[in-house]
Amino acid sequence: MSNTALPTMVDFAGLKSYIVFRSTGEDVVKQVPLVQNAQKRTAELLKPTLPIFFSDSVEQVAFDPTFSTDEESVMKIAGFDLPDYIKSVLDTPEDVANFTSSDNMRNAKILFHVDSTKTVYFQCWRNFALFSNNRLSLLLRQGAFDVNTSTSLVVDGKVDVIYFDGDLFFKSYATANAVMSLLDYVTEATRDEVNDFVGHRSITGDASLADDCNSVQRKLIKSINSKGFLDLIDVNDLKQTADEHGISLTIENGKVVLPEKGPELTKVLRFLNDQVYKGPISGDTLLSNSSRRL
Repeated sequence: MSNTALPTMVDFAGLKSYIVFRSTGEDVVKQVPLVQNAQKRTAELLKPTLPIFFSDSVEQVAFDPTFSTDEESVMKIAGFDLPDYIKSVLDTPEDVANFTSSDNMRNAKILFHVDSTKTVYFQCWRNFALFSNNRLSLLLRQGAFDVNTSTSLVVDGKVDVIYFDGDLFFKSYATANAVMSLLDYVTEATRDEVNDFVGHRSITGDASLADDCNSVQRKLIKSINSKGFLDLIDVNDLKQTADEHGISLTIENGKVVLPEKGPELTKVLRFLNDQVYKGPISGDTLLSNSSRRL
């Protein structure tokens, strides 16, 4: 795959910032109003990330969920179809409502920024990103720290995903999938891969699953396998998290029991793929950004 060159027309002067919220299964975008200095400082944070994705020394590899990137490679999905709620921001930014202090920050999922060339810089929501009433923000004033009583947003310099000129670039599949679902770009698991999944030490299911599962279920299995989450999970913690989200999850002999087929199997697979509100397996709050309701 030929490399996309370092964008030379990027113009941070018109940078706008947004937060994606999830409410009742829908993704809602709010603009973060920035004064000129804050806009400038945010742009200064983002600009140094460009060579990480676009450089002669960085190979842009066609997306493969099983591929692990290093410092000299990134993954690329050419001709990526952005979710509608992002498209609407790019097409009609004037219609996007502003963030206010009344917005429920527990539903915050993604922070993203758009420059004047419609290049989009996505940042997964970090637990430290917001200082609100249940977090203490201290500001240095006249040689001593005082409590900041206003809502404060922290922006760091780590960009997880970049959308540029119709293509999507990212270092980590799991992280990019937290920004927006990439399931449509995942190939289906082979018969052997399905059998390996069913035979995992944390999973038990019917031996006929390789014959009975549909295309979406095969893609979910491929995605789950590629992330390596199953090697890290504690099934008891997983059960507790599933209960919190109203997901029926059966545990027997220390293993997740897969439903035989149908919507219930898909629901469990989506949960294992970490596409629920709190990102239960990874432990990151609001990890995924799929708009599909469980």
